[in-house]
Amino acid sequence: MTRDGLETELRAALDAGDLALEFQVERRIAGAMGQAGTIRSVEALVRWRHSKRGVIPPSVFLTMAEETGLIERIGSWVLHHAVAQARAWQASDAAYEGLSMAVNLSPRELARPRLVAELRQILEDHTLAPATLTLEISEEALGPDRAAAIATLGTMREMGVRIALDDCTGGPDLLERLRDVPLDALKLDPGLVTALGTPAADDAVRHSVSAARDLGLQTVGEGVETRQQLNTLRDLGCDLAQGYLFGKPLGAAGISALLRAERRRRPGLAAGGR
Repeated sequence: MTRDGLETELRAALDAGDLALEFQVERRIAGAMGQAGTIRSVEALVRWRHSKRGVIPPSVFLTMAEETGLIERIGSWVLHHAVAQARAWQASDAAYEGLSMAVNLSPRELARPRLVAELRQILEDHTLAPATLTLEISEEALGPDRAAAIATLGTMREMGVRIALDDCTGGPDLLERLRDVPLDALKLDPGLVTALGTPAADDAVRHSVSAARDLGLQTVGEGVETRQQLNTLRDLGCDLAQGYLFGKPLGAAGISALLRAERRRRPGLAAGGR
């Protein structure tokens, strides 16, 4: 399919409501009072299931959407539906009141002038507590106008929304790079997690966790696929983990079943929280 053809079909999919959300859980690695292993939050992941071509990889259509500006429509759609779903889960059981939803913001979305106003309206429409929404950005999203991006992030944090830096690869200057960025969490790049057990990856994760602590941030290991990776992240001081070790992304019904199962196993625990 040509780029123009893909863009045309994506526009049609948006108009027809053919996009869908799946969700991937984020679990505590360690915690007091039996909290280790419990679901803290879910991340919303957009999917496009083409009627004739099957599943179109996000890496294909989201890249194109960012370049053409369609990402603004997609991002708005994701934010509306993710917030609505988070509130539905929270309202279904008092144990889920603290369950958090994470949504990715691309560079183009973060630079959108009406983002803050739209976010405020969405939270009000669905009566979602801002502290139970996390917006994930990459360092790339800070863009050439870093000051403007940081100001936008600061405004959203003043609203109570949490901000996470996604796909962090570390680096010796990490602390200085992030010192002026309003953040609540740092998510380690899946490539680092995959390479755990090598001196370079272990050092990068150790340094990132240390920098995060200096900044008062939580750390999340992404792309966790093995028990060994999970144990190494715990040993290195990481707070939370996300990845296929805990299962593939699921639709809303699948996550609801996970939450119910956890509720039965641990009736005295509530989802969410730091």
